[in-house]
Amino acid sequence: FPVTISANDVLRWATGGWIFITSVDARTISKEGEGAVGEGGDVVILEEAGLIKKKEQFSKIVRMTEGQWGKLVMAGNCYEGSIFETAFKNPIYHKIRITLGQSMREGRVTVKELMGKKQRKTA
Repeated sequence: FPVTISANDVLRWATGGWIFITSVDARTISKEGEGAVGEGGDVVILEEAGLIKKKEQFSKIVRMTEGQWGKLVMAGNCYEGSIFETAFKNPIYHKIRITLGQSMREGRVTVKELMGKKQRKTA
């Protein structure tokens, strides 16, 4: 599909539809989440969901879904005390879990990469 990029960092398909990328992060806590307010979409993808610890941030994201689909897809590591951990434990959500073993079998992560990370962490 041909796309155009507007001044607002939005990818728009010539045939309709668009992709908008935003963040809940801000330079000051009082403005945190403002980047997500007022935006919405049929499918909202929340990358690195494990980094969100505040319910206030998450409440702004979860309200972004709209339209017929109204889907929120969360991805990331399930860090303790995060919103992602809370959602992962909630039975109303559909979950897909990719283990380290599966990641290695599929080539997402290699032993060499893991050893490199381990060496950097212990250095």
